[in-house]
Amino acid sequence: MPQKPNIPPYKLYELYYENDKVNGVVFWVSADGMSAKVVSLTRLEPGKFSTASPTAQLVEAPDSENGAANYAIIKASAEASAIPGIAFIEGLGSGWYWPSVKELQQLCAAYHGKDSYGQTTD
Repeated sequence: MPQKPNIPPYKLYELYYENDKVNGVVFWVSADGMSAKVVSLTRLEPGKFSTASPTAQLVEAPDSENGAANYAIIKASAEASAIPGIAFIEGLGSGWYWPSVKELQQLCAAYHGKDSYGQTTD
């Protein structure tokens, strides 16, 4: 499969390439198509994403819309070294982060055939 450039305008369900391989799928596109959000296709073994440490403290990441901002808070926390998911995300490359609640809702909408604005896609 030839590599397509990751350049705007983006389209919903478009494949996202990194290092000459498909690495994700576009699940959200701005109204003008100039920005997009991508879900990674890289999988992690079950149970390897979060800590089960009995001494772990809750890290509050309160932004329901901005996953990148939340991820920065989590990465900067005192708990960061005990969260295996951080190493996983960092291993994906720059620009990857945990999604916010709203981003998860957008991802679920795309999975169920809706665009970023709740309209059914063809």
